[in-house]
Amino acid sequence: MIPCPNPLFPDVLRLNGRWRRNSRAVTCGNSTASWGEFDRRTEQVANALAALGLKRGARAAVLMNNGLEMLEVMFGAVKAHSWDRS
Repeated sequence: MIPCPNPLFPDVLRLNGRWRRNSRAVTCGNSTASWGEFDRRTEQVANALAALGLKRGARAAVLMNNGLEMLEVMFGAVKAHSWDRS
């Protein structure tokens, strides 16, 4: 067996975005996103939060209605916290 480190959750999102780019990742009501779209959107959120000064270990809160956009912001915040983007 080949040893494999445990991937972090943001890594799983990125890998699914690469390997399952066109497969459905999430559906909320009438909104659907593929893994490629979801990975790209969460990456945009992570970069925007970093540009606003969010650092690894900082706290962030999300106050939104349930839906695809809320998931993108939540998982984007997880990505932003997974490494220091400065």
